[in-house]
Parts: sequence; C-alpha cells; structure tokens
Amino acid sequence: MTTQDMINTIRAGKRLGHRALAEIADRLEEQDSYLRSALATLQEQAQLVTEQEEQLRGLGGLLAESEQHRRILATQNSELLARCDLLEAENMDRQEQSADMERCLAKALDHMVTVQ
Repeated sequence: MTTQDMINTIRAGKRLGHRALAEIADRLEEQDSYLRSALATLQEQAQLVTEQEEQLRGLGGLLAESEQHRRILATQNSELLARCDLLEAENMDRQEQSADMERCLAKALDHMVTVQ
C-alpha cells in the first residue's frame, strides 16, 4: 500500500485490519526517521552557514583594514614622490651653482695667470 493509498483509506473512514495498521505504523516510522535525518542535516547545514557568515564578517573587517592600509600607503607614496621631486630639483640647482662656481673659478684663475 502506498502512502497515498493509506491516506485515502483513513480519510474514507474504512475499518482497517491489524495488518493495514501495522503497515501504516511502519510507514510512519520510516517517514519519521527520514524527516529526523533530514532535520539533522538541515541543522548541520545551518550551522555551517552561520560559521561561513562569521568568516565572511571577519574577512570583511580584514578587507576594510587592508583598504585603509592601502590608502595610507598610497598617501605615503605620493608624499615620497613629491619629496623626491623636490630633492631632484634642489640637486639640479646645486649642480647649476657648482657649474657656475667652476666657471667663476676658472675665470679667476685665468685672470690671475694673465696678471702675473
């Protein structure tokens, strides 16, 4: 007898014999066992989902922290590049000043040699 046959027999109000009642009881036990197993599986899956949600929240925090560090490093990088540009400009000025001084010294030496 299928589950639907059992349901129809019970709803029709037919008298059931001992054999039919035992078959219905067996089917109910099978279904109860199946449903308990399914419920246990669902509870395990729910626990896994909860753990994964917690992991995702943790990763979200790490991601936010990484983004903050990335911004800090980008700012520091920009500042260092600006400082390098400034130092390079200062170095170019000093090189020009040094070249001017060398020319001036060369002229002074030429003048001293000419005067002697």
